Amino acid sequence: MLRRALVAKGMGCSVAAQVRAKVTVPTTGASARRRPLRRKMSEDKFAALSAEFLDRVQTAMEPLYPPINDDFQLQRDAKDALVIRTSAQEFVVQVQSSEQQIEFVSPVSGLRTYRWNAVTKRWEDETDSHDIEGLLTRDLMRFCAGIPLF
Repeated sequence: MLRRALVAKGMGCSVAAQVRAKVTVPTTGASARRRPLRRKMSEDKFAALSAEFLDRVQTAMEPLYPPINDDFQLQRDAKDALVIRTSAQEFVVQVQSSEQQIEFVSPVSGLRTYRWNAVTKRWEDETDSHDIEGLLTRDLMRFCAGIPLF
C-alpha cells in the first residue's frame, strides 16, 4: 500500500527505502542505575565504626596543626560532628546515625554521603565508590600546607 502511494506521487522505491520511523531508545545513565539493597548493621556496630573513623581523622590531622598552618583548628562535638577550619574554609564530617551514613561537607566538593563497605572495610561514596579519606585529603590540600596522614 505504501509502495502504491509513493508510485502515485511519482516517487520510486529507492525513496521508499529511505523513509524510516524515528525510534527512541532510553539511555541508562547514572540516575537510572539501581542502588543495591543494603542490610542495616546493628546500631552498636555502626556507632563503633563511625567513632573509630572520627578518631582516625583526628589523628590524621595532627601534621596540619600550627606552626605548619597558622589558622588550622579541629573541633569535635558530642553530636558526632567534626569541624575542620582552615584560614579560608570550613569542612564538616557529620555522622548520621539514623541513616547509618557519614556526610562530608566541603567548600570544594559540596555535600557527599558515605556508607560503610564491609568488603573493602572503608567509607565509600554511594555515587562512584570513592573513599572519604581520599576526597578529604584532596580538598584540604587546596587550603593547607602538608597532608593528613591516613
